[in-house]
Amino acid sequence: MKLSFQEKILQRSSFLDQYKSLLISSAIEEFPLSNTDGYCENAVDVDWHNMLFFASALSKSEHHEHCEKALRICQVCLGSSQVQPEHKYAAAIILCELSNSMTLELAYQRDLLSRDFESNLSAVHKMNLCKSKIKFSICDSAQKILSVNRFQKDVYENYMANQCLSISAPTSAGKSYILKKVIIDLITQETNNYTIVYVVPTRALISQVEQEMKELLQENLIIDGYVSSIPNAPEGGNRFSKYVYVFTQERLHWFRSSNTNVLIDCLIVDEAHKIDDGSRGLLLQEKIEELITDHPDIRILFSSPFTSNPEVLYKGLLPTDQCKPIKTDFVAVNQNLFYLRSVYRKPRKWILSLVNKNDQVDLGEVLYDSRPDTEIKKIGFAVNYFGKNGGNLVYVNTADVAEKEAILLSELYTENIIDQEVNDLIDLCSNVIHKKYTLMKALNKGIAFHYGSMPMLIRSEIERLFELGKIHTLICTSTLLEGVNLPAKNIFIRKPSRGVGKPLSASDFWNLAGRAGRLGKEFQGNIFCIDPDTWVEKVPLEREKNIIARAVDKLEEKSVKDEIHFYIEQSLTSKYPFDFKAEAAFSYFYLKRLNGRLDAINIAFFKDVFQRVDELITLPRKHLVNHPGISPIGQQRLLQYFINYDKNITDLIPAYPEEEDALENYIKIVTRISKFLSGDNEAIAFYHALLIVNWLRGMPLSYIIKKNQTYWTKKDPKKSLATVIRKSMRDIETVVRFKFVKFISCYVDVLQIAFQQKGINEPIDELNNFKIWLELGVSQTTQINLINLGLSRHTAIELSKLLPKDDMSLTDVKKWMLDQDLETLNFSSIYIREIELVRKDFHI
Repeated sequence: MKLSFQEKILQRSSFLDQYKSLLISSAIEEFPLSNTDGYCENAVDVDWHNMLFFASALSKSEHHEHCEKALRICQVCLGSSQVQPEHKYAAAIILCELSNSMTLELAYQRDLLSRDFESNLSAVHKMNLCKSKIKFSICDSAQKILSVNRFQKDVYENYMANQCLSISAPTSAGKSYILKKVIIDLITQETNNYTIVYVVPTRALISQVEQEMKELLQENLIIDGYVSSIPNAPEGGNRFSKYVYVFTQERLHWFRSSNTNVLIDCLIVDEAHKIDDGSRGLLLQEKIEELITDHPDIRILFSSPFTSNPEVLYKGLLPTDQCKPIKTDFVAVNQNLFYLRSVYRKPRKWILSLVNKNDQVDLGEVLYDSRPDTEIKKIGFAVNYFGKNGGNLVYVNTADVAEKEAILLSELYTENIIDQEVNDLIDLCSNVIHKKYTLMKALNKGIAFHYGSMPMLIRSEIERLFELGKIHTLICTSTLLEGVNLPAKNIFIRKPSRGVGKPLSASDFWNLAGRAGRLGKEFQGNIFCIDPDTWVEKVPLEREKNIIARAVDKLEEKSVKDEIHFYIEQSLTSKYPFDFKAEAAFSYFYLKRLNGRLDAINIAFFKDVFQRVDELITLPRKHLVNHPGISPIGQQRLLQYFINYDKNITDLIPAYPEEEDALENYIKIVTRISKFLSGDNEAIAFYHALLIVNWLRGMPLSYIIKKNQTYWTKKDPKKSLATVIRKSMRDIETVVRFKFVKFISCYVDVLQIAFQQKGINEPIDELNNFKIWLELGVSQTTQINLINLGLSRHTAIELSKLLPKDDMSLTDVKKWMLDQDLETLNFSSIYIREIELVRKDFHI
């Protein structure tokens, strides 16, 4: 096969030798090494005229490797003090051809290039530069000219021509930016009502995206817009015409169940590769299929990070001529991949190597002051040595390791941080979580940790202070892989896994590593792989694309369907097994059949067992559809239990959280749920009920932790305070706000059906809000509306103490907040900042 000119360049020894020298020089300048004697002695001088000629040719290629090398040459050139002005002008022109305006802007900000450099160009170069600027510009619906990169322009030019786009790009390629432009265009071009649902995979992302959407509408003067993450239609809905709902797939399901008449015009699925996520992936697939059936003209946008098959997301959903995949390998910031290895029998001495797929260059030695004799020290010493200028993300596998790493680093850093905002966060941690929470000690040194079960208010403040540079080192877990936007200058990794015993895949590694290098803030990012020879999975030297495997497609495997069939047969016996994966699959196929959407092959495969299920089930179809993922057989057995119940029927009704007997009531309910729906150990019913009641009562997290500490001191005295704090936060997220939201909602609905069948007129309609109460951790209408405005649970609870009523409408809450002088509230500055941010959006 004939080689292209760019491929020939990459085979030239003169190019390869000079490019290697560029890599080495740019890497060595970043870090002080203890000893470089005898290392990198064969580096050659760089002929900038020659290398920029090569970069110009490479920039015209569509191949990501060619463009990355062109970008590297230009970035090093702009940052070098050894080049001539005309070389920098050439680098700037090439960056325009690469459509990388952010790097060019960074050069301006650092005075590496004059903003009027174009005046020094020849007429021909001016014309070429003008051509590149036009080529990579778009005109939006407001007739504004915007600079975009190649990928963004491709997305923008295709979204109107197709009913469905599935876009895929690495971190920092600008997916979020162009999606926002598309959202504004869709809203402003439509004169009538327009509703967008933006689906994210985790609650950790809801608040981030919700705030971004509010700011987006505010910036674009959309005064009739409504943004919310609460799955209810707004009161006074006729005041609005543009709606943006930010949901997880669970919240989308609740919204659809209670708002069947709402027309959804556009569905955006962010981090769409998570459709492979077991039962949650099945629920997302089910909601997408349902929306397409109910709204045939719905526009769909899937967004996923660096995947090889984004087209699989719309497979079998829409005609292929109405869909288009857009994928790119575009990288806006270069990244250095380093190995840090210890020297045999010399534990204090380590070698730093620069690595790529073709080569490995030892740059020099690092000599620590003492031996890193633990896993945590091996990471901590590296961060302390190479991360002195801040912007450090440290990836660890579990939350407890994150806390231990933070404590070690706080001992290694000798100077305390003197900053009022950091002190305010320390005070908030003491009040909201516990006065001995590990994070407080670390924050004194400008260090923090970050994991998914932390309260949203504290997690958001950590992210904000890290972005400002007031926190210089942030230790993270796999939450970072779920789309949380936290770019950094340096990323430190050692034996990475998702939790315990699940090594990161190559695609997850590069999803994480792709955050090294802050677009618009750095020319390059650094990834430090510590002790790479000890990793379970080898470090992937090339970016490897994720292959999306939809959870629903896995169900079509013969062996999997056989297991589901066997599970259903077992469920029909008196010995009822619990298997969440099998239940979710059973529910998916059975409900699809009830809705008339199951294909002929699966109808035939499950015919015998589904007929037996039909003979057993008396629950209404609508009820079963409203509770996907829960075994229909388990629900039927719960109904039969209610019908056969011969004691006081009101004992079955969930108590209001403020009632005296609420805890006793919920212990019994949790026990029933464990027996018929969840399969949990009934011995922990008291602990789960205690969590639920205190959460529903709107009790502060610090109170809940204190009560749990008392419980666990009696139950398991060896459990440390740090463990109790983490477990309390994790159980609220995974048990109360996820598992029991689903099961108690089902419990209440089955109970209503039982009352109807027994002819009992006992009103429990208000308990239909149970799932919202559990999800948000409040049960008063006033508090729910405060959260609906965008406040965190903690701020909403504190603010509600000042409000006169517990049933204030959204409008009344807004009016009250606007009338307040925030300086007189005597609140934490973090609460005040959050309230101010929310009040800015009140005109929307």
